[in-house]
Amino acid sequence: MKKHWEKIVGGLVLGVIFALVLQFIPWGSFDGFHWDGEFWGNVVTYSLTFILVEYLAGGSKDYVARRNQRWKVRREREKGSE
Repeated sequence: MKKHWEKIVGGLVLGVIFALVLQFIPWGSFDGFHWDGEFWGNVVTYSLTFILVEYLAGGSKDYVARRNQRWKVRREREKGSE
């Protein structure tokens, strides 16, 4: 189970990498790399998207892990009481 800061940092890193990769794809007339508002807007958009996906995908994994842990504890208690 990932911690909250791991999900957030992972999403930020993926967002920056994704924005950098898309920045260097020539979409027609390529006039060089610019640290302008469009680039930073892309970083924010992609980072938030990756963080959201991480929480949605990881949330179900976290839920399943907690549920399995509860079942394991319950089975151990039942075995101990017998």
